[in-house]
Amino acid sequence: MEMQPSDFKKSRESLGLTSQGLARLFRMGKSYGQAIGKWEAGEIPIPGWASLVMEILISRQIPDLNEFKDKRRK
Repeated sequence: MEMQPSDFKKSRESLGLTSQGLARLFRMGKSYGQAIGKWEAGEIPIPGWASLVMEILISRQIPDLNEFKDKRRK
């Protein structure tokens, strides 16, 4: 399920992070705080990887990886 901009912002705020702080955590660099602001405003789509990382940070749980594993490998 795609994370909505308002949910992304609420999640960031609940972690006590500024957009610049989250950009640093995501290793995006200083100027990418602006990109996070655009995600949260709905101006540009939130990348799937960013939604996934935010969900992991909020839930403090790694998703079950079994559904993504190659079933042919043992």
